Amino acid sequence: TNNNSQSTTSTTTTTSNSKSTTTMATTAMVPRHATAMEARVTGMIDRADSSLWLRDANPGMRVRALQDLARQGENGAIHGNHEKAFYLLDDAVPAVQAAALAALGAMGKYGATYSDYMAQMISPKRPKEVRMAAVRALGSLGQYASAQAGQLELYLEDEDLDLVGVVCSALGAVGSQSVAPKLIKKLESPDVEVAVGACRGLGLLGAGATELLSMAKRKEARVRSAAAAALSKNSTALSTANYKEVVDMLSDSDMQVRINAVSLITALASSASPDASFVTTVGGLLKHQEPGVRAAAASALGALGASATTTSSSEIPQLEKLLTDKDEDSSTRVLTVAGIQPKTPPTYRKPACAAAAALATFGPAAARSASKLADALDSFDEEVRVQCTCALAGLGEAGAKYEDRIVALLEDPSPLVVAAACYSLGALAEATKTSSTTIAAQVADCIKDKHPAIRGTAVGSLGKMGEEAVARLEDITQCFNDKVGYVRAQACQAICGCGEIGQMYAGEVARLLFDEDERVKLAAVTAIPKLGQRGAAFAEETAALLEDASAEVRVAAVKAIGNMQGFEAKALLPIIQRVAEEDEQDQVRSAAEAAAASMRALEDAAE
Repeated sequence: TNNNSQSTTSTTTTTSNSKSTTTMATTAMVPRHATAMEARVTGMIDRADSSLWLRDANPGMRVRALQDLARQGENGAIHGNHEKAFYLLDDAVPAVQAAALAALGAMGKYGATYSDYMAQMISPKRPKEVRMAAVRALGSLGQYASAQAGQLELYLEDEDLDLVGVVCSALGAVGSQSVAPKLIKKLESPDVEVAVGACRGLGLLGAGATELLSMAKRKEARVRSAAAAALSKNSTALSTANYKEVVDMLSDSDMQVRINAVSLITALASSASPDASFVTTVGGLLKHQEPGVRAAAASALGALGASATTTSSSEIPQLEKLLTDKDEDSSTRVLTVAGIQPKTPPTYRKPACAAAAALATFGPAAARSASKLADALDSFDEEVRVQCTCALAGLGEAGAKYEDRIVALLEDPSPLVVAAACYSLGALAEATKTSSTTIAAQVADCIKDKHPAIRGTAVGSLGKMGEEAVARLEDITQCFNDKVGYVRAQACQAICGCGEIGQMYAGEVARLLFDEDERVKLAAVTAIPKLGQRGAAFAEETAALLEDASAEVRVAAVKAIGNMQGFEAKALLPIIQRVAEEDEQDQVRSAAEAAAASMRALEDAAE
């Protein structure tokens, strides 16, 4: 257990052995109940001791323990967490029951083994928070709880409209297509929660596109936002005749509606390029009086990418003008300061940031904008400097002409700007296939910075500089032992850019396959097959991750083995085939099947 009592009694343990001995003795005398009290105050729970907290007399501690089980999700359920949560469904405290339901909802097919019991807990005899939690949990289980669609449908006419709202959403999540007509009718409900739930449900089912478009005109912002989000999941049902309604969402007075409208336009662009009139209409909003609308329009043009440059009247000049726009949409600032919602990305708040990001997506077509972006590097606004720095990296050769301006930002007082400069210099070196000894040295100096974002970005950037990366191999390898996981992960990727000499450090990368930070594991296992035969020599160590609790890590390990070449990797084909048949997760089995097929094809080709 993480005990604050230990840290309290050991504030001076590092100066001498005598002090250390005294502190250890003092800590040993702290009673168990005292350390438990400290944990209750701070809310810190050790996962290894979660069973103890599940039996704690304090219901608040039981809730916190269940929340920890929920965070472990399906991976933790492999070790029996679903059984622990199930036992607490009969707890005397409704809040504990609700937390147990939420935990089961996060455990995938393991949690679904108790879906029958969970459905019974929607009964009107139960407290409202328990009923709501049961419905949400079934929705979280998705297709695993499809057998409970009938039970959920029974509550579409419940007296509690809040419950009806979450039932609508849950029915969409479990994939009950037959209920779509009923959800469409629920869109007409004057109750906001019901209408929002119906929008979400229809979005998950991919139904009711026409009706959802009409919801985008409701007076309630939450309903409009939910409708836009639902449509983004069903964009293929829209035609060019609907594009006007989509553009209207970009000029909505609500920030979240505009954000979801950009997502919808992104989805439209991925399925079919909108025509020139649509692009021109969106571009017209770049002159809107509200900064949030201008930012949304610029973000939408960025989502359209190069297709926006094919219009007869290119929107690039207007985007360039926005680079000097100093306005900001502050409508969500109060909610952010109050901790109610995260800070809205700058590309939705500031037209200048959105314009810079959009220009970067146009590639060579926006080459003439490089000078404007470079001028904006002098902006007083650090978020604008960050976006413009990254945008120059997206322009390739045109952006490389202003490398000296980017290098100057390595001395910027903002860590995020320095990190962006490091990233941009590495990206430009990679894009142009050229690197400067002077620039590489300055980026390497940033590896010594106290800020982990700068260290990590610097080492990652250095790995993209070809021969200069090899010349500074020592700077890269020292990051394998950095105390911050992000930096270690970036070092794994950077070593892959050091050619044959970098391959000699395959052993260091293999050591990080067992790092406690999952991000580092993923970076290491992705790097291993890129290190040639030396990386393949650690095929067995990579195969050990096939037993990792994280499905994402297991998928990465399977792909890494499939990409390896050499005798060691070939010998693992039977293991990969077994994973394809026996792993608990669908995505792991699918990845294993693909890897096994690739490995068999290589064998056949060799013969």
